[in-house]
Amino acid sequence: MRTGRLFVLSLGLSFLLGFSALQPTPAKAGDAEVKVVPKRSAGVKSRGTVRKASVRRRGSRGRGGKIFASGSGTLKSPWIVRTAAQMEAFARSVNQGNSYSGKRIRLMADLDLSAMRWNPIGFYREGGSRPFKGVFDGNGHVVRGLGIEAPAAGMAGLFGVLEGATVVGLTIEDASVSAGPNVGILAGLAIRSEVRNCSVSGSVLGTENVGGLIGQTSESRLSGLSFSGTVKGRASGTGGLIGSMFGTLLSRAEVRGEVSGQDNVGGLAGNVREGELNEARTRELTVQGRKTVGGMIGFASDSVVIRRSLFDGTVEGRENTGGLVGWVESGNLTGNSVSGSVLGWERTGGVAGLWGDGLARRCIVEASVSGTSDVGGLAGRMEKGLANQCESLGYVEGGKSVGGLVGDMVSGKLEKCMASGSVKGSLTSGREIGSTSR
Repeated sequence: MRTGRLFVLSLGLSFLLGFSALQPTPAKAGDAEVKVVPKRSAGVKSRGTVRKASVRRRGSRGRGGKIFASGSGTLKSPWIVRTAAQMEAFARSVNQGNSYSGKRIRLMADLDLSAMRWNPIGFYREGGSRPFKGVFDGNGHVVRGLGIEAPAAGMAGLFGVLEGATVVGLTIEDASVSAGPNVGILAGLAIRSEVRNCSVSGSVLGTENVGGLIGQTSESRLSGLSFSGTVKGRASGTGGLIGSMFGTLLSRAEVRGEVSGQDNVGGLAGNVREGELNEARTRELTVQGRKTVGGMIGFASDSVVIRRSLFDGTVEGRENTGGLVGWVESGNLTGNSVSGSVLGWERTGGVAGLWGDGLARRCIVEASVSGTSDVGGLAGRMEKGLANQCESLGYVEGGKSVGGLVGDMVSGKLEKCMASGSVKGSLTSGREIGSTSR
């Protein structure tokens, strides 16, 4: 009887142990993996080990992966650039077709691009255009080491093409840009765009439409800009700030350094048509060219306006050389001053080498002016227009047709103008007018 009871107890115990072995073991803290009956959810596999769901950080992604550090491209939450790699990814995104129209990008750190072969942001080409159309806020930061060397290419700069875009608060230092036409450190081409409170320094080399800041602008608004360095153009349209500008307003600008080119060369801009230049100044600037060379503007037409601007430096040219403008086809020059020296051959003047038509009012020339023929304290040759309350206080010297105010007067009118500096001419000269051509 006792043996039978032990057998029954043993059989029951074996059954209980076997049933317990079939139950799942509770997971312990720190176990590497836990076997569970899975539930389907995002980021978790339906079978096997439970893994952490991947978390996607805020920011924009392009074809090549993540571009920006954070942001959503809005006014309150702009896309953020913190590294040179992100800046390069942004450039690649624009060149792949993302114009960023209506979007905002903000720079949040200084960048060094010296290790990169920079590909400009945006371009115009046959068969396809990729301009930048958004807002880029430099936020007071500096981009250093920008280097571009593409002798045959055009539209070169940090930005290749700006169209309906805004760039503000950006500084670019120690840049070197060498390319073909439409070349500048900040941008090669700017159309219907706005650039404010930007400063650049370095060297620029190109063919035509070459500027320290922008190669060519059209219907744009530019203000609070500066350039320091050297600009060299091999053809027409070379300027310390802008190579050529059309229908553009430029105000509060400063240029230092050296500007040289062939035709239409200016300390601020080489070619200007139907635009305005207000409160601009140069310091220790040398401007050199062959034909139509000016301390501020090389060639000005379509009623260009220059107000309250100052040239201080040296202007050198062969034909149509002026302290403010090489050749004024038509314009309005008010409240400007010139100091330093103006050196030319044919048609050399303290304000303009060749004055085609327009108005000069309250312009003061303290610079020395010298040339070979048609040399004047205000204009080398005046064909039309009016000079009102202008003064020539410097030394005027030349060979033929030398005047304290106008070297050769074809037509036009002088009102309340004064020449108080010395005048010296080898052939024909006069206290106010050297010669009169009709």
